[in-house]
This record gives sequence, C-alpha cells and structure tokens, in this order.
Amino acid sequence: QVKKKTPVVLYTHGGGWKEGDKYKVFKEPFLSALKQILNQGIACATIEYRLTRKEISTAIDCVVDCKDAARFLMKNSEEFNFDVKRMGVWGGSAGGHLALMTGLSSNDLFVGEPELKSYNPFFKCIVSFYPMVTFTRLELNEGSGFSKPSRFIPMLGGLPKENMELARKLSPVE
Repeated sequence: QVKKKTPVVLYTHGGGWKEGDKYKVFKEPFLSALKQILNQGIACATIEYRLTRKEISTAIDCVVDCKDAARFLMKNSEEFNFDVKRMGVWGGSAGGHLALMTGLSSNDLFVGEPELKSYNPFFKCIVSFYPMVTFTRLELNEGSGFSKPSRFIPMLGGLPKENMELARKLSPVE
C-alpha cells in the first residue's frame, strides 16, 4: 500500500527580527491555529532563523534562513513523507513578514546553503498576521513601532534612505 504524503506548513515566528524562537507556535494566538492545522492532517515545521544583530546579521539573513528551511523540507520530503506540492507558510508580526517573503519573493534573490540552491519551493498558501509589508514607504508606519527610522537599522544595517535597494528587496509589496 502506498502511504499518502502529508501536506506541510512552515511556521515563521515573530519577535521583531531580533528575538523570539520556534516555540512561539505553542503559545496563543498561534496554538489554536496549530491545533486546527494538525487536526486537518497537515504537518507543521517550525524553524529557528538567525536574528538581527548589529554588524552581524540583517533581515536578509532571516529571509535566507526561512527560504533555506523550505528548501530543506523539499530536499528531505521523501524522508519526512511531505507533499511539497501542498506546502504553506505562516507567521505573525516579523514572522508574518517572513512568511510573505518566504512565499512571494524570488528564490534566487535569497540563496543560502549551496546544496539547497536547486530547490525552488512554491507555496499553495501564505498566512500572515499583522506583518510589515514595506520598508520603503515609511509614512505607512506612522503610529507603529516603526515610526522612527532608526528602528530599521538592525534590519537593514542602516537607515532606509541609505539602503533603499535593500529596503525594496525586503518589502513584500515591492
């Protein structure tokens, strides 16, 4: 008898790109959604990505790690019995941004591990709770924690106006 492959969803945690961990999926509001996902026979993979650190890592590294996690799932889909033709990604806040970037951005713009480069994930669904959608149109951030341009320094390695190409690359709406 052929064992049916399991659809899988990749969870990207929040924490402002600078904190948080893969275990956030076990806390509300995500735990309720996780239970529903699992009850529908969908597997969930939750990852640890590099967090932003001044002069060490930026939000680009976060996206690369999330893309590589999806590529890893593809590469090892037979071992895990995952149906990567039925793959999704979800997260909230910074994780929502990373879910959008993982699912929508071009895979060749965010290459990490060389042995995973040939895997190009395609997502059937993307669920993004309260994400950052632009690093270029700062007027849209008024009233949020990103009202001050200096808040972008850890993500971009500098101010958005000084790193507009990178800001555009990290903006799902771009």
